[in-house]
Amino acid sequence: LFRSVKGAAAQWLRAQQQLSGGKFKASPIQEMAMARIFDGESCCIHAPTGTGKTLCYLLPLLLRLEEEAKNAARPGLRLLILVPTAVLQIQTTALARALVGPDRAATVSMMQRTEDNTVPNGIVVATPRQILELLETPLTEPTWSTALGFLDMVVVDEADRLVSKWNTHQRKVRARNGQVDPAVR
Repeated sequence: LFRSVKGAAAQWLRAQQQLSGGKFKASPIQEMAMARIFDGESCCIHAPTGTGKTLCYLLPLLLRLEEEAKNAARPGLRLLILVPTAVLQIQTTALARALVGPDRAATVSMMQRTEDNTVPNGIVVATPRQILELLETPLTEPTWSTALGFLDMVVVDEADRLVSKWNTHQRKVRARNGQVDPAVR
């Protein structure tokens, strides 16, 4: 898959190769999953921190979006990447913008309260809480509900952390409401 990369993503890969002082070699998880992701398979990838999982899903998804745009460009939200923390949101957005290049970096949005999030477009990197707030706000709910209904691709990055955070949130809500946590006896 690395050999078929062109444009800004190819430039980014060459820069990584120069920084590493040699050939940019795919990690085992990248070798195993990237072609399958590009082919449209739903995948759950699991590998240690620092093995290139973000590149593993971003590069093939961005290449697919680029291929699809050549055949039949479509406006609206195409790819939603859910991440558990603001730090990972910043890192993921930066990598996605680097891979699409400066000419198309504006198509990658990092959801922020200080930004206008009323019109979902292109690629959005957000936390689940940010999406939930958009769906619970009367001004943005109709647009976001529709956009999510036509969404092409979803990534749930660090799903284990997202589920853990959700479970903690649910326990707090149940405790506030005087409900007994079913996991505690």
